[in-house]
Amino acid sequence: MILSLREGHREFLRFLGRRTRSIDEAEDILQDFYLKAIRSARTIKDPGALKGWLAQVLRSTLADYYRHASVRKVALQRLEASEDSA
Repeated sequence: MILSLREGHREFLRFLGRRTRSIDEAEDILQDFYLKAIRSARTIKDPGALKGWLAQVLRSTLADYYRHASVRKVALQRLEASEDSA
């Protein structure tokens, strides 16, 4: 598993780099991906499916990142609106 993560590092980063606004943002998401992959590694039933499983975890991590970013943006807008009306 760790070997697959090391070997795929550039590919993972390239994938994220095309879908984010900056390399820093891509690297942050990549770190989250590594944590999720390592923590969930026990759920892999077929070692031959590792590459596909990692791709799914990477896409899921990217979606989670943008979902949380959207929630933060809405919360900030609401906070600013409540401060303006006070």
